[in-house]
Amino acid sequence: MRCLVLVCALLMVSAVRGQEALCSYIDSVNFPYVQDFECTDKGNTIRVWENCTVNDELFTVNKTGILQDDSSGYCGGYLVLASDQVTMLLGKKLDAESGERPPACSITVDSDVPTYIIALDINEFYPQPEGGSRVTEVDMEENKPDAVVTTLTYTDEDKGETETLTISPVPSEFQKQFSMTQEKNVFTLSTKDALDYETRSVYKLEFSIISKDEFDTEKSSNHTVLLFVLDEGDTPPYWVHTEPTAKILEGPADRFVYYVKAADRDFGINNDVKYSITGGNDEGFFAIDEISGNVTLVKEIDYEEDTRFFTLTVTAQEYFDDGTVAPDPSSSTTITNINIEDVNDEQPTFNKDSYEKTIDEVVDSPVPIDLDMFVYDGDSASTYSQYTITSDKEDYLTIEPSQGRDNTSIRLWALSTPDGIFDYEKTADQPIIIALTATELANSSHSQTVSLTITLNDKNDNTPKFETDPYDASVLESKGKGFEVVTVSAYDLDKSPRFGNESIRYSGSCTNVLDVDEKSGRVTLTRDGALNYENAKNVLCQITARDGDGVEQTSSECTVNITVVDVNDSPPALTFNVQNVTVKENSPKGTVVEVEIGASDLDTTASLSFDIDWESSTASKDGAPVNIEKVKKWFVVEELAKGENASAALKVGAGNPDREVADTLQLSIKVTDKNTEDGYSDTDSKRLLVQILDENDTNPEFVGDYSDLKVFENSENGTKVAVVNASDKDENDAVTFSIKDDTYITITRLSDFSAELIVSGKTEIDREERETVLVILTIEDKAGHLTEQTFNVTVLDENDNPPIFQDDIILTSFTPYDTPGNILITFKADDADQSENLNYMLENDFEWPDGGFITPPEVPFRVQKKEDNYAELLLNFDPVGVNTGYCNFTISCLDNDGLHKASILGKVYAITSDYEVAVSYNNPVSYVKSLVIPIQNIFKEVYEFPSIIDSAAEGEDSTKSIVKMHFIDKEKNEPVQASRIIEMSNDYSISQALISKNEDLGLDIESVGNVTPDKGGGINNVLILEIVLGIVSLVLGSLLLLLLITYFMRTRSLERKLKVATTTTFGSVASDLNRMDMGGGVPGSNKFAGEGANPMYNLSDSYLRNDDASSVGSGDSVLVGVEDNPDFKGYSAETNKATKGQSNPAFNRSIDDIAAPSPFSGGTRANPLMGLGMDGKGSGDLADALRNHDLFIRRRSVGSETDSGNSEIYLPNIYFKFFI
Repeated sequence: MRCLVLVCALLMVSAVRGQEALCSYIDSVNFPYVQDFECTDKGNTIRVWENCTVNDELFTVNKTGILQDDSSGYCGGYLVLASDQVTMLLGKKLDAESGERPPACSITVDSDVPTYIIALDINEFYPQPEGGSRVTEVDMEENKPDAVVTTLTYTDEDKGETETLTISPVPSEFQKQFSMTQEKNVFTLSTKDALDYETRSVYKLEFSIISKDEFDTEKSSNHTVLLFVLDEGDTPPYWVHTEPTAKILEGPADRFVYYVKAADRDFGINNDVKYSITGGNDEGFFAIDEISGNVTLVKEIDYEEDTRFFTLTVTAQEYFDDGTVAPDPSSSTTITNINIEDVNDEQPTFNKDSYEKTIDEVVDSPVPIDLDMFVYDGDSASTYSQYTITSDKEDYLTIEPSQGRDNTSIRLWALSTPDGIFDYEKTADQPIIIALTATELANSSHSQTVSLTITLNDKNDNTPKFETDPYDASVLESKGKGFEVVTVSAYDLDKSPRFGNESIRYSGSCTNVLDVDEKSGRVTLTRDGALNYENAKNVLCQITARDGDGVEQTSSECTVNITVVDVNDSPPALTFNVQNVTVKENSPKGTVVEVEIGASDLDTTASLSFDIDWESSTASKDGAPVNIEKVKKWFVVEELAKGENASAALKVGAGNPDREVADTLQLSIKVTDKNTEDGYSDTDSKRLLVQILDENDTNPEFVGDYSDLKVFENSENGTKVAVVNASDKDENDAVTFSIKDDTYITITRLSDFSAELIVSGKTEIDREERETVLVILTIEDKAGHLTEQTFNVTVLDENDNPPIFQDDIILTSFTPYDTPGNILITFKADDADQSENLNYMLENDFEWPDGGFITPPEVPFRVQKKEDNYAELLLNFDPVGVNTGYCNFTISCLDNDGLHKASILGKVYAITSDYEVAVSYNNPVSYVKSLVIPIQNIFKEVYEFPSIIDSAAEGEDSTKSIVKMHFIDKEKNEPVQASRIIEMSNDYSISQALISKNEDLGLDIESVGNVTPDKGGGINNVLILEIVLGIVSLVLGSLLLLLLITYFMRTRSLERKLKVATTTTFGSVASDLNRMDMGGGVPGSNKFAGEGANPMYNLSDSYLRNDDASSVGSGDSVLVGVEDNPDFKGYSAETNKATKGQSNPAFNRSIDDIAAPSPFSGGTRANPLMGLGMDGKGSGDLADALRNHDLFIRRRSVGSETDSGNSEIYLPNIYFKFFI
């Protein structure tokens, strides 16, 4: 760099020297800051590097007086002449990127040639990625060569350096797999070869984007591309486990043979793999589990009979999650050779698992059992194929042969035995089951047992026999054809159906009277009137029973004796005097219906009863059938007379007739003869038409579904809401409609049973005030029956309300750290209308009253709609370099239909260092950034201004962080000065609240600006001092008040005691009166007055001052202070105890009424207790004696005589100075 500067300097010196005629006044140029100084006859040009600072030297002239004297500077103030009048300095900072060019000016005295200043670029800024991120993540499918991975776009704020940016890859092992092309400041990264996921799934490519200035000064930014390769199913599964050979012993199925396992070779896809046998399994002996790969034997295999060698081909096929087959290549195969090994597993086996045979029962000689029976042993060795055949019933059966080899035919004979197992009658028709066992001689465990079931045939060797003989029966002459007289029964000891009971057939001799069922033996009358008591009272018939099938038959006979019985067979007859009647509904129980019911019967033994046959009766309402169960309790029939001519009455029953249920009944009334014999009619019935007359007794009802009533808000008067219908089950009825509250909706009558709900118009219906109108309707019939129902009418919304912003003004801010697209504030407007989707817009009336712009951006902000009618105000320009001012503009909101619009003022401040407050934390910056919103809420709560965090950066080390924020004064609609926030931070309560709330978040706040919050445990020394002073003041004030109260109380008491102390004589008749035993002291008296003076006269001053036994102090009477004793209050009653009747006028006076005489004269001595220097002879009063005299009182209060322990309470001494 220095070499370049020196070379440029040499070139410029030569250039200047070559133009001495034109720039002869130039003495030297400061080339580290000036590239060259070009002089022509048309003008001079000085090219200055933009890193030159104000007051740096640019060039000097060779003498004074050459340059014009301009105190305000040259070329718009960019050039300033130094005080030495020969050195030219830079007056203003140059910026090549701004595009601003200093104006030309003339600097010499003798020339008007203009001088131009050109700012040359210095590489100050680093290349910046479009979008702000220096890390690009890309997903790309494998197997795509020459494919674009991503494009990187970079810019450089240095003048002209965006177009000259270059890119350089950071060397890596896979760099050759990619290529990078450039078009201006756009760099395209592509693949050269196809990428393979199985080889590498993630690539980290790093690049340096480099900018250079004319000094070749480089500034570079690093960019990382993270390429994630997406896998494709391009490789078949691979075998994890195979079995080239396997073997299995011959034998049963369901045995494991071997297993295979394969897996998807494509990493990240992991398709399911399923297995199948695709070759060598034509006979189906093997199966494979498609999931586990386990190959099992699924059919029993025999070494001697089946295939002994198999070559199985197993295929592993990939499947997608939806069950479809993955495309090729997606399968692999493996081959396994399986050998079947021989074992000695054959056993002697019958040709059948069971045998059945029917033979005649055995009587004498054996009976052959002809069967196709043989035993086979499949073992090839002769030692394993020999066996014996045995039976579990050896005494009943002969087996030939009993021993065999290989394949042997077996013959059997049934034997006659004493227990008669083969006798048909003794086996009770049960089959005979015999177990036959074939056992291998070499291995007894090789055996088979089968069952032989023998069924015996019966022979007819027994004669049928009747159970009784004869059969007697009594039959009514009235019985007709088919009447069962008797059932005869015979039995046969033969068990088989051919010869036993089932084969017995019956027949009779009296075919004109009796029929005999040949199978059941049931004997019935052949016809009606077959028996007649008058013609024959008895009938005899012979019955024959035969067995067998007609070839071998036997038979027997019995007699049936019938006694004929005479019967009563006349039916009753029912009569009505009328065929139809009427009954009022709601008639009470027991009401008689106007109909006469009678019945007669020709039989003298008849017993008649009446009833209603409800099953044959019917009911209807308006011609429609009614369930008869609903009316069964309405009527009953009561019997009036019995005998041959019986009668009954129809009455209302327990259930009152209800015409609304049924208006017509067809009652089937029947009469029954209880003594009528079977076979004859015992009843007669007739129908009676009963009509129910109506009474108005039911409430009207609303008809229809009114659950979905609706009306639009703001509907006009008379708007139809709904038609309401009603009904009443009573005949010829009608209803009236009424509404409880017609504030919103009223009702108009349409017909006897319908009315219309309409908008009343009294009060406008507003959905925003009420979403439902409650309508209470009442219907009333002619009889005054009422029914009330509540209807809920839903109010439908109309767009009749404008949107309203939640705030009076939308106030926010931006900082130089913000980037385009940043969210400045989230705001919302509300619309009382239902389901309104609000739209927001900016009116493009942006004003910058105090903007820090040379040219303000045309659209500095934009609005973005969010969910729930929220919107965000976004920054739409790069605010770098904008550090003053604010912008006013209008934000508008439209509702769905665009019918209503609301507008609000938006105000956005540019936040500078005057408003930014730096807050230091003893926490890592990552933790602080995670709590941005809670931190903003804490500062808002503590300082009562909304706070916005502008940036958060690392502090002195990684454990500290610095947060910059600013505050908004919503009342003034402007940012809050940082100095005000810092000043507020000095407040102890604010600092303590700030510390406490930050600690709740785990934050350790160090300082706010230059203020460090007090962390001394939350105790303020000033507050402690204030509390202490308050307590001291309270205590002192209380003590002072207590002293004043004590002073006034003691002063009054002392005055009273002094008044008593001046009294010399107290008795009215004789002083000795005070010696009387009256149970206590007397007020106004002195028991020592007989001596003419107070006995304390002789007490010295020292004694009075020091002796605690004194009454109250010097000069006190023995009664002074007694008035304080409650027992002394009843002293007047004690006077009645005096024995001589003397009285003392002082008895009825209090101590306060006793006044000492004004002069101390007479035969008594003056009171000496005060030591006042009075001899008792002179005249004067106590007042004169007390004037200017000091009095010291020492007082002790002693407990009462009943107190134990003689506890004493000492009261403070009192000092008085008297001034009278």
